[in-house]
Amino acid sequence: LSSSSAASDVYKRQDVPSIYELMTKGFAKSEMDILLLVFYFKSNKGTQPVERLALIDGYKEYDIHTPTRTKNLSSALNNLLKAEYITALNKTKFSITSKGKEQISLIALGKSVTRTKKKSLSKKK
Repeated sequence: LSSSSAASDVYKRQDVPSIYELMTKGFAKSEMDILLLVFYFKSNKGTQPVERLALIDGYKEYDIHTPTRTKNLSSALNNLLKAEYITALNKTKFSITSKGKEQISLIALGKSVTRTKKKSLSKKK
């Protein structure tokens, strides 16, 4: 079974664990992964469009809200748009794409290859 086939099987069965479990296991490897998971659950497992404010509510609901996450939401949404994981229905309403659903499955399997940003160790002069 190829990883792509396994990933789509996970998505079809909707065997996606909770955000808490995926973060605890280290499967959600970046803020992009975390936002995509919030998006997935707030969109009724990818079946309904999601308003921007619902994502902020999702951060609070799943107990992962931080001021930084809220502040960086626009940037994070733009990153999901650029990766083609979501599509914009208008300025504040978004829908998950088939590529986004595939990524959700990869996250659920612990196979997300999204890179985390490493902080620079260089000191400013």
